Amino acid sequence: MSEKVVVLDLDHTILHMLKKSDMPSNDAGFAEDVVFFAHMGVDYAVAVRVGTTSLVRAVKAAGVGVAVVTCNLVADKVMAAIAARCAVFDKIPVHVVESREKGAKSLASVGIAARQVVIVDDSLSAWDPVDQELVVEARRFDVLELALLADRDDDEADAKLDAELGYLTQTRDDLLAIFTPPAIDWTSAAPAPASRDDALPPPSSAAAAAAAAATSPLVNQASLAQPDGSQSAPIAAAGARLAAPASRKRAAETAPLHTTSAGFSDPVALAAAENLPASRGQPPHKKILPDHAVVRSAPVST
Repeated sequence: MSEKVVVLDLDHTILHMLKKSDMPSNDAGFAEDVVFFAHMGVDYAVAVRVGTTSLVRAVKAAGVGVAVVTCNLVADKVMAAIAARCAVFDKIPVHVVESREKGAKSLASVGIAARQVVIVDDSLSAWDPVDQELVVEARRFDVLELALLADRDDDEADAKLDAELGYLTQTRDDLLAIFTPPAIDWTSAAPAPASRDDALPPPSSAAAAAAAAATSPLVNQASLAQPDGSQSAPIAAAGARLAAPASRKRAAETAPLHTTSAGFSDPVALAAAENLPASRGQPPHKKILPDHAVVRSAPVST
């Protein structure tokens, strides 16, 4: 037995067996094939669910073993009839569990001890609770119900038939994903992460000029010229401040503030005298005090 095994139930999972006389005549619409055999003088018909052959062939090709565990007492004859139709079903081990009580099926009782097992069965309760975590509970396959849907002519019936026709194909793909997950190549070099500079867009020409004015000790005045020949006032003022010698800077720091007649500092006059913009964020047009304010010095008593 392979280290990996798919265990399939028969009745209502991958096939539906009926007396030949009870098999619907329109089975071609929802079964991939119908095979026949006789047992004790009774003729039987077995409708094989669409996608069964593809599922078995695919998992075998992936190196996964296939086994049948069923309560169908004539399972050997059923499998022989299906194998006569398609050789992919030949030599599949068949384990018959005679009891139909809940939990009667178990991997231990039929001797399946593979390392990795997935059970596909329409009845979860048929399995021993120990094995139930391995069961993929299949959608019940019933040709009598499907025959009724095939005779209807409405969207709901069509949707249910479409879902049935693709069911085992999806189950096949899910099983292959479990048993043969995609390999990861750990030896391939990971792509180098993008540098921070690569992630940033290139600066515009205006932004580059502003950056140069803020970082260079000398300002190229020609590069700051506006279309009309003038210079951008904020950038020119920044250039003047940066170009001023240290002695002038110290003088500006220690020079007395220009004052108004009321004795208060006038930042606008100071800015004009020092060739600096209005100090401390105060725009030139904003008044320090309202028009009605009156400021006087208190007399000093002697």
